[in-house]
Amino acid sequence: MIDFCLKEEPATINNEIDLIKQQIELLFDTDKMEVLGGLEFGTHYEEFLYDLSIGADAIADKISADMNTLNLFGYVHEVKVDLYQGTENDIILVHIYLKKDEIYELIIKIS
Repeated sequence: MIDFCLKEEPATINNEIDLIKQQIELLFDTDKMEVLGGLEFGTHYEEFLYDLSIGADAIADKISADMNTLNLFGYVHEVKVDLYQGTENDIILVHIYLKKDEIYELIIKIS
């Protein structure tokens, strides 16, 4: 099938918030050492589900430190974490607030 509306140009994202969301999704969905040439990029937040000694504040601090490696285009971020006991495994809800002229909230579930 031919898409006659397709333009032969690079796909771009012009909205800063959409660019930040994409970076955050990549950060959460990429494990350490998965990116060639970026051995420090990526996370493994699922390990916090099995560590009973770590609290919500420590998880929020780790995520906030990882957020500092991203290009946030002048937005200030704040991270809050809620821990919930699940039936099969625990659940971590991460609230990321991006503040500049407006406040945006992203909620990410780790389970």
